[in-house]
Amino acid sequence: MSNVGEATNQCRAWLLLAYGDRRAYSGNVGYDDVPNRTYRYDSLVPNHKQLTVDDLVVLTTPDGAIGVGRVEHIHQRDGRKTLHRCPVCGIAQSKVRETKTPRFRCRKGHEFDEPKTDIVPCTEYEATFESTFVTLEGLPVQELRNACPRFNGQMSIQPIDLVSLMPRIRAVSPEAAALIDAKQNIQVCHYWALLCNPRHYRIEDALNDLVEDLWAVSRGDVHAGDRVAIWKAAGDGNQRGIVALGTVLTDPVDIAEPECLQEYWRSGKREKDPARSVWVRYVRSNRLPLWLHEDRTGLLADLSVSRATGGTVFKISHNQWERLEQLAGGWPRFVDESVDVDEAAEGRIQLRLHKIRERNPRLVKRKKEIVFREKGCLKCEVCGFDFSVAYAGIADGFIECHHGIPISRMEPGETTRIEDLHLVCANCHRVLHLGKDTRSVDDLRHLVAREREKYCVKRPEQCAVNLAGADGPAEGR
Repeated sequence: MSNVGEATNQCRAWLLLAYGDRRAYSGNVGYDDVPNRTYRYDSLVPNHKQLTVDDLVVLTTPDGAIGVGRVEHIHQRDGRKTLHRCPVCGIAQSKVRETKTPRFRCRKGHEFDEPKTDIVPCTEYEATFESTFVTLEGLPVQELRNACPRFNGQMSIQPIDLVSLMPRIRAVSPEAAALIDAKQNIQVCHYWALLCNPRHYRIEDALNDLVEDLWAVSRGDVHAGDRVAIWKAAGDGNQRGIVALGTVLTDPVDIAEPECLQEYWRSGKREKDPARSVWVRYVRSNRLPLWLHEDRTGLLADLSVSRATGGTVFKISHNQWERLEQLAGGWPRFVDESVDVDEAAEGRIQLRLHKIRERNPRLVKRKKEIVFREKGCLKCEVCGFDFSVAYAGIADGFIECHHGIPISRMEPGETTRIEDLHLVCANCHRVLHLGKDTRSVDDLRHLVAREREKYCVKRPEQCAVNLAGADGPAEGR
């Protein structure tokens, strides 16, 4: 079994139905839950991809809530599920009747004595919350239902708004309320459309180049953890619609446009005066963009941003967002770096999904242009190696770029300057990152120079050969 899921900044909460043998419908053999320790489900259950580590969960039975916990681990493994289907229509929702015959009646009204049994492959999940579980009794199903945006009595996993329930939870279980309060920044996720006019901002280029971008939000109660849809206005063309989705990384702060982002403005540099803005991390999807004139569902036309005559921030309802995510192919789900999440049958190749933070390739390109313009070549700043010389011109312009500030130490939205970048060869780049701590370029350059000097003292005849194809270590910045 492997642990999946990822802790997020946003405190989300889910209602987990643990009906066991008291389920109204008998479409499957059920799950072996231990209500105060684990919750089991599979990949055929709606919202199975949404439940993640660190989410809050409310366990409930047909009689009401039984407890609250915080998801500590989610394990997965390959499995098989037995489904009981109606032999007439094939639907998997069939009600068991104790006193009537035939014994089964499906949701569409067909009656039968024995269901058709299918065994299908699936992924089995087990969410554990044993060490954080707190008993919560006294909340009937009706109150829980009122706190769920789209309550479905048969859906095993569905979102629940704990904020609206907090007064009642404090009254019936102070311990459960304390557990929820311990989750900092608890809030209901809100959804927004951010309007971009392509006459002023080159949004397509920004999406191609940037992982994170700064967006002005002069209006709207936008906060960290919210999700956004980037709406491109018609501009000089006739296509308008959603070109990207994103996650809000920060609460609004007054901040000036960083220099590295100003190049995307068509009308010259944006005003440098601080403006109320948030950092947004873009989400990629093969189904985007979604153009208004191509949408046959009517969803895009229902969004208030599609009728905008002014402003940049527009509210999207929860129901609209759910439909929007479906059109966009769903929200990506990240897992731990060390987890095997899939296998290919051919050659038993294991595919791994990694959490990554990308760098801005335009910044690297600009660094190379500046150095080449100043020095006429691209040499390693540590050892002086020149790819173009060493490989007879077939590697012109090739060199790696080292970031002086490790990305693991950067805060969300923090920018990188040209001065923070160093051009180095592949060997020196690996050594800079060798070990737990990242070495500085200056320290490694001095080390290489010192060892080279020792070598030349011992074997002066060898020093006439410069394997780096350079005049010794490159000059410092």
